[in-house]
Formats: sequence, structure tokens, C-alpha cells
Amino acid sequence: MNIKFKLIKILSAYRFLRLVGILKFIFITFGVLWTFVELTSFFFQWIETNVKPFGLVFLLLGVLIGFVISWVRAIPNTSVKFKIKGRDVSVVIIVDDIFNLKGSIVVPTNDTFDTSMEDDIISSNSIQGIFTNKYCIVAQLDEELARELTNHEYKEIPRQQKRYGKIRRYQIGTVAAIRYTQRKAYFVATATLNEDKRASSSFQNIQDSLPQLWEFARTKGYIDSICIPLLGTGYGRIREPKSIIIQEIIKSFVAACHSGKFCNELLITIYPNDFYKGSIDLLELGRYLEHICKYDALSTSSPNGNVGTPVDDE
Repeated sequence: MNIKFKLIKILSAYRFLRLVGILKFIFITFGVLWTFVELTSFFFQWIETNVKPFGLVFLLLGVLIGFVISWVRAIPNTSVKFKIKGRDVSVVIIVDDIFNLKGSIVVPTNDTFDTSMEDDIISSNSIQGIFTNKYCIVAQLDEELARELTNHEYKEIPRQQKRYGKIRRYQIGTVAAIRYTQRKAYFVATATLNEDKRASSSFQNIQDSLPQLWEFARTKGYIDSICIPLLGTGYGRIREPKSIIIQEIIKSFVAACHSGKFCNELLITIYPNDFYKGSIDLLELGRYLEHICKYDALSTSSPNGNVGTPVDDE
């Protein structure tokens, strides 16, 4: 986590401060300080004469130190990690910018694999837009995607139905791998663009995409870390809470690991602004993660019954 996010983390501790906790540490601190003065004054007359009269100073010092201790203790943890039982694979939920982490990146995209940022087809603030600006140019990205998608089935959309961008529509969950800086980016089709160039996804899309992503990583990826954002919760506009998406990613990944190891570590990334708004309870998610990693992951299932079930490549 870079300096900016560390600073935000410290400043955000005010959300977790509680008056009772502050008062507790103030009284404890003042008690410790005053006990020290009382004990030392018993042996040293100078302290009895020159220090003890300044009880108000010690009170203020106790207030200050107690408040600082309360603040430090209120700074939230920003990551939880557990190893899957019986597997040499770990799952991490971490608050950070996905581009600060090491490993292959999962990039959610649309089912036509449009890449242009002109006319706001792809937002420069989206993960795809940031990835493109950081690591490649649009023309280069288009070439690599076209090569990767050669053997995938698609349906061609009439131009009158889609008046901009690409007209080859692939199935939701289609994966195309792009190489960058000795790593891979897994572009996963999770959304559809409408006539107004706005992406829309669904919880079902996420459930359908995850097994295909894991199978692709197992058969064509590297054995390294995989960094995945909260699919569909940004420009995908899905209605489900972010915590539900995190749980679905965990269930799907842990279940898929029963088919074999395909990475060393999965890092589920929460963008810092989302976490510090208070909409995600990392402690609760940590308990959920621990439970899934410890117990039989094969018992986990989704409404459509295909979480973590590998699918054949097209």
C-alpha cells in the first residue's frame, strides 16, 4: 500500500473511535502516569516538591496519550489471509489499488471486447481504462485481443443495432489473456454495452464468468498470484452489495482449487475509497473466508449450481 493509502487509512480511524474506548484509555494512561509519580515521590523528595504539584499537566498528558492510543487501536486492519485447508494456496482480501500488487490482473470487460476510450466507450477511470493507459495503447490491445479470441465463438451484431465499436459479441465469461511486464492480464467478459455506450452486468454474469476464469488460469495461466477486483460493482452497475461479490469470488475460487492448483495466491482487492466509506465489513468477511478455507469447500454452491465447476474452453 503506497503512502497515500496509508495516510487515508490513518485518517479514517476516526470512524472507528468510540467515546467509551477513548475515556478508558485516558483513565488508564493517567492512572499509570500518576502511579509512577506517587511511587517515585516516595523515594525522591525533589519529585514530591517539583513534579507532583503539576497534576493538571499529567491529566492533560494522560488525555493526549489516551486519545493517541485510542486512535492507533482504531486504525482498521486492511487485509485478511487464510490458506485453503489441504492446499498450498492462500486467499487474501486486501484493501489496496489493484495496480500496486504483484501478480496477474483480472480485468473485467464487455462481451464485444471494445477498447476505445474515445467518446467514453471505455472510461479512463475503469480498471480496463487504467490498465490500457498504464501498460499499452488501444491499437496494440486490439491486436492482442483479436489474436486471443481467434478460436472463440461469437455472434455478429448488425451495425444498425450497435452503431459504434466492435460488433462481434462473445459469450459472457469469455477470457482473453494479455501479456504485460512479464505478467498476464485476464480480460473477462462480464458486461454488455448498450446503445448509449453504458456497461451493464448482473450477479448471474459474475457467477457464470468466475468458473471460466479459473479454468482458463488453470490451463493457460502462470502459477503466480492472481489479483481480482470486485467484478461488476463499478461500471458494471450490479445491484448486489460488494460483500456478496467477495463471498461469491471466495466460494468459486476455493471450489475450483479442488480441480488442481492454478495459482499460489488469490488477492481479492477492495479499492480503498470503497472500504473507508464503511460499506464493507472486513472482520465479517475474514470470518467467512476462514470458514470456507477450513471446511469442505465442495459443499459450497451457488444458485445456479456451477460455482467453481470447470468448463471446457471454446
